[in-house]
Amino acid sequence: MNKEKLTPNIRFGGFNADWKKCNLGDGAVRIGDGLHGTPQYSETGKVAFINGNNLVNGKIIITKKTKFVQEEQQSKKDKLLNNDTILISINGTIGNLAYYAGENVMLGKSTSFLEVTKFDKKFMYQLLQTNKIKNYFFSNLTGSTIKNLGLNTIRETPCFVPLSEEQIKLGLFFSKMDNIITLEQQLLKDHKQLKKAMLQKMFPQKGETVPRVRFAGFTDNWEQRKLSELASHRGGTAIEKHFSESGKYKVISIGSYGTESKYVDQGIRVMSNEVTSKRIVRKNELTMVLNDKTANGTIIGRSLLIESDDEFIINQRTEIISPKNLFDPKFAYVVLNHPFREKVKKIVQGGTQIYVNYSAVENLTITIPLKEEQEKIGDFFKQLDETINLHQKKLETYQELKKAMLQKMFV
Repeated sequence: MNKEKLTPNIRFGGFNADWKKCNLGDGAVRIGDGLHGTPQYSETGKVAFINGNNLVNGKIIITKKTKFVQEEQQSKKDKLLNNDTILISINGTIGNLAYYAGENVMLGKSTSFLEVTKFDKKFMYQLLQTNKIKNYFFSNLTGSTIKNLGLNTIRETPCFVPLSEEQIKLGLFFSKMDNIITLEQQLLKDHKQLKKAMLQKMFPQKGETVPRVRFAGFTDNWEQRKLSELASHRGGTAIEKHFSESGKYKVISIGSYGTESKYVDQGIRVMSNEVTSKRIVRKNELTMVLNDKTANGTIIGRSLLIESDDEFIINQRTEIISPKNLFDPKFAYVVLNHPFREKVKKIVQGGTQIYVNYSAVENLTITIPLKEEQEKIGDFFKQLDETINLHQKKLETYQELKKAMLQKMFV
């Protein structure tokens, strides 16, 4: 019989005692949930009625959709919440976590509370995120359409814990890691909001001929041009029969367009031959997808800027757009994916899977400044995109590091 492992793979120096097997309920003096029903909402109420979706990255988040109630509707359980409490979502969305920090709230049935007194609270918060705990939760859910995590399941969930001093060390270590992740999330959010704001301010609004914010030295009015005046184009065709694992070229098809207008490598490759060689995309050309997998339009009209020669070939329902001299490619990438794309979405056809024809797309107008100002705008948004990508990668790296450390530093 294999002996159950009682120590983690990585631990802090000075600790060598086996971890003790117990249940989650052994670490909390109280475990309960909120109201099983609908309260009487009040426009003048000051108590937020929260559910599992309000628990985000360790905090209770009040949104525009959050409803409020009067204080007299709070139960005794709500009023006994204290700083030893961890909240966890248990209905529909499973496993969202937040520390309770004195907020004036009323819990709904999708939110459970654990008043942690016998374990270190920060240790317990991290323990609840380990794969062993989460897998146990998900293998013991009840309900068919809407899944539910029962309170008894939480109480009886098996776990391993070290002595108090090691719990404290672990809790502090992962709390610092969480702070770094939160900082990267905020930086990413801030830069995305900055980009959104600049897209509004650095392009003329409807009925205007100049933007509200522009680089110094530029005063000329912007001009309206049809896309056909600014770029030539080449259409794709079905090349599926030419796919080859040993193919040199990456394929650009409908699945290659991410929701951030970045290339998604599906691992599809194609050989160059008489058919495909006519669809090779050159450096500083763009590609535009003319179909969408669904009716919601998250992909249709998105464009990719190709920054290398002899690397990509397009499939059917993608168009190659080749900017002429008066149309800067980096500016084109920004304008095609934002103000112009909004126009494309207004001329879609179809139902379940929508589409546009390029003959209609190229007749849509784009408002552009002189080439020099285009270049400045294109460079600005390219640098902003690179900063956003940097913070996205750093965030993903820290999240993966935490995931790995939870595996190695818990039993």
